[in-house]
Amino acid sequence: MTAEFALVLAVIAVAYVVKGVAGMGGPLVAVPFIAAFTSVEYAVVVLSLANMVSNGWLLWEHRAGARGTGFVMIPFLTVGTVAVIAGTWILTEIDDRILSVVIALVIAFYIWRHLADPQFGLEQRTARRVAAPMGLLGGGLLGATGTAGPLIATFLHSVRLSRASFIHMMSLTFTVFGLIQLVTLLVLGAFTPERTTQALWAIVPVAAMTVLGIRIGRLIEQKTFERVVLVLLGFAAIRLLWSALG
Repeated sequence: MTAEFALVLAVIAVAYVVKGVAGMGGPLVAVPFIAAFTSVEYAVVVLSLANMVSNGWLLWEHRAGARGTGFVMIPFLTVGTVAVIAGTWILTEIDDRILSVVIALVIAFYIWRHLADPQFGLEQRTARRVAAPMGLLGGGLLGATGTAGPLIATFLHSVRLSRASFIHMMSLTFTVFGLIQLVTLLVLGAFTPERTTQALWAIVPVAAMTVLGIRIGRLIEQKTFERVVLVLLGFAAIRLLWSALG
């Protein structure tokens, strides 16, 4: 194991403590750092298997959160799954930088709106109506650019789900979308023998730190959890703008 890869594993460990707590933030924190040393493709491939393990673990841990979320989950995932597959064809003509700026502005507006009115949230009827369009947009963005987590988290946060339901929905979304992405990577031959070995190694810190993050998350109240998610969304917006304008 090289010193560089050991550093990558250390960054992954920190990132997945965050994911264990909030249900998001693993790739958001780890991918930019890893890509700075290697490439985005390498970062995505090395994290792909471990991220599936983390999402599966969180999905099982927060399975009780599935209750009462069908009004959002069913249309969101049904349309989103198709959109992931079709995303490359749907959004190939759109500049990634424009997409990044638009998503960052949407997130910034939502954070401002939430801070201006902490009780802000979508009513159940409104959430049901926009679930399918959001699934189309989120799945399409993920399929075309790999950038969808902040947008999906913004939508789910606006529904004002409990911590368990929020994490369950995020984990289920990225388990389904991640399986499609993993198959695509395999078909494209992105898994070289070296990358496969490193992807398997990455499972170790991810599994351990996800469990630690889950235990920390149990100590956090709902309001604190919502603030953590807002901070992560803010970080995501800054990262998107930086990558688009840099």
